[in-house]
Amino acid sequence: MLGRVRRISQSISYEISLSLIIFCVLLLNNFFSFFDFKKLFSSSLILITFPILIIWFLSCVAECNRAPFDFSEGESELVSGFNTEYSRGEFALIFVGEYGIVLFFRLLTSLLFLPNTLLFSSFFFFFLFLLIRSRFPRYRYDKLIILCWQKFLPVSIFLFLFFRYISLNLYL
Repeated sequence: MLGRVRRISQSISYEISLSLIIFCVLLLNNFFSFFDFKKLFSSSLILITFPILIIWFLSCVAECNRAPFDFSEGESELVSGFNTEYSRGEFALIFVGEYGIVLFFRLLTSLLFLPNTLLFSSFFFFFLFLLIRSRFPRYRYDKLIILCWQKFLPVSIFLFLFFRYISLNLYL
């Protein structure tokens, strides 16, 4: 029960900052079509959006429930988690679903922030997902929520307002 409550609060916390970041990038490009990003995305926008890329990527790792933010499996490590609760087909579907979410977020990250090098950047972000999983220890849950609500969310709101101001001045 405690694991479910933690997972829901973690999801809700990071979905807010992810939504604000998507709005920031869309406002900065002044259109709402993902297919046109390649046409109008320039190198100057990469420099402007780099701070928000870091927040976006760490929020994606937390949203994917990957290590070091894997709290739903963290409590059940003594009995090996999904390995004993589900067998064969069910476990395979859960495993494929988790990696499907990672693939989706890496493609979305490449599309939002580096659309001119979509193939290279998508492999690069997938490598970063794996690197973070293998190199960093698990966060404490309270530090994860503090990271979101006191660091990522205020910066996301500030950048949203800043990009809104820039988009109004650039395109008027």
